[in-house]
Amino acid sequence: MTKPLAGLFKVRQRDAPGPAPYARSLRLCGEHLAAQEPGATGPQVRLTRAIGAFAASLDGPAADPFDALLQAGERALEVGGEHGLGLALGLAESAAGIRQRSKGAWRLRGLALDGIGRGGEAMECYGRYVALLPDGRPAPEVARRMHTLRRRRECLEAAVALFPEDGSELRGLLEEPTATTAVLAPRFAAYVRARVAGHGVGDPAVRRLLALYGDYRRLVERAGTPDPPHDGVTPVDVSGLRGLLSGRSVCVVSNAADVAGSTLGAEIDGYDLVVRCDTFRIRARGTGERTGLHAVSLRGDSPWQGPAWTRRAGIRL
Repeated sequence: MTKPLAGLFKVRQRDAPGPAPYARSLRLCGEHLAAQEPGATGPQVRLTRAIGAFAASLDGPAADPFDALLQAGERALEVGGEHGLGLALGLAESAAGIRQRSKGAWRLRGLALDGIGRGGEAMECYGRYVALLPDGRPAPEVARRMHTLRRRRECLEAAVALFPEDGSELRGLLEEPTATTAVLAPRFAAYVRARVAGHGVGDPAVRRLLALYGDYRRLVERAGTPDPPHDGVTPVDVSGLRGLLSGRSVCVVSNAADVAGSTLGAEIDGYDLVVRCDTFRIRARGTGERTGLHAVSLRGDSPWQGPAWTRRAGIRL
């Protein structure tokens, strides 16, 4: 379906109503569709539908296509990759040109630039987005991205400060707002290799540099993990766990089928603290009914999106 749609866009973009940014956006959408190969994935299908809705919104003289434009940009973000992010950025720039005080436009532009690796420019857009919010509190995904970008920059600045006489090139890149992660990351790696070769791994500054580089790489390859939902549950860390266990009898209940099929329930509930793990199930006769502490193992990029985090518990580890 994308090829016929692409042909339709070539005809319609000449007559696109409204300001020039809408016509530009329509052209970008048409070019994106024309470049697609057969066998579109789910995100691409959703993007194609959003583009169709955007095109349809341009037909009505009383219609406001701005929201449809932003929606197409959001779907392009989901597609990702060079082409998806490029389209998202183009649509975001058009949206910001149409409404300079649009929170959605600046958020979309920031996320697109961030995905492309243009962190400095992304932070500027995130700042514009936050400034437009009544309470100044960004959406969670934007807050995470801003935090990640700040930490990455802090790693680079600290690395340069360790060897100020040798860090002029890296410092210059940090001062360049358009420097991308694709440029910074290999330069940082080369900087680290040169310091290791010149000073040796026994140098305390080199060891600190290696730690900073490790932190930086983790932040590049995997952004900060979102906060878990509390849902009325009290989170506890290791130090809190020590206090919770002190002087109490503890029973850690297995999720095995033979426990659920046993008659241990009353004995389990007799302990001071009953600990259950991950996606536990309650079978009162075999497992008991009390849950004093729910221990959850972290898996994946957003581990608390799984079913383990829906279990009722008073305290979660």
